[in-house]
Amino acid sequence: MTSLVSTRKEVKEICFPSDVGGVRYVEIFMDRRVAEVYLNHGEAAGTKLFYQDSTEGHLEADFSAGSLNRLEVWTMESIWSHKS
Repeated sequence: MTSLVSTRKEVKEICFPSDVGGVRYVEIFMDRRVAEVYLNHGEAAGTKLFYQDSTEGHLEADFSAGSLNRLEVWTMESIWSHKS
């Protein structure tokens, strides 16, 4: 089973499972408080909004035996932080 789990104490029991078997490729896009996760080039996708004041965070991936070939994590730059 592949899932996105929050470990913050206020929402520790929340888990977002997917029904994709045989996950080979994972892409994660982080944009301040939002994580977008794509499995197997879009076979399944999910978005999680993190309610926090800080822009600092921690991402941890935990895998058991399987056929994962690649995990990519991308951080997005805000379009609102650029001065014109």
